[in-house]
Amino acid sequence: MPRRKKTADEIRLAGNTAKLSRAALRERESAESRVPPEKIAEAERLYREIFERRETAQADVRKRGAVLSVTKYSAKGNAYQVEVPNPNLRIAQQCERSLIEISKFVTAAKPPEKTAEETREEDDFSEFIARGPHAARLRSERRE
Repeated sequence: MPRRKKTADEIRLAGNTAKLSRAALRERESAESRVPPEKIAEAERLYREIFERRETAQADVRKRGAVLSVTKYSAKGNAYQVEVPNPNLRIAQQCERSLIEISKFVTAAKPPEKTAEETREEDDFSEFIARGPHAARLRSERRE
């Protein structure tokens, strides 16, 4: 029976006895965190739907206020006023919680974008390879 591969975290905790390179560990991490694009698209669709629901609830709260006056009747039939919180406040709060969870999922599922520093390092390296080591040394001497 084949053994399952250890995750990158398990390897780091137990010690890297297999002497895997950093690139191999990063590859394992990315393979562990891959999410099918359909799930990401579904999460984004759900995010838009919940966002619209939240906007509708907030518009109602702005229009009618956070506290509503409601007329209630006693057992004898007498009318009296009661102030109750607007139910759309709770809906907006629940939507905000859901939006946060969905955004966490989508952010974790998508591969991280390269920073400007990483892109510059890659460009410098590819330029170094293209021109050879002598050109890079000459450029560094000119800077000094």
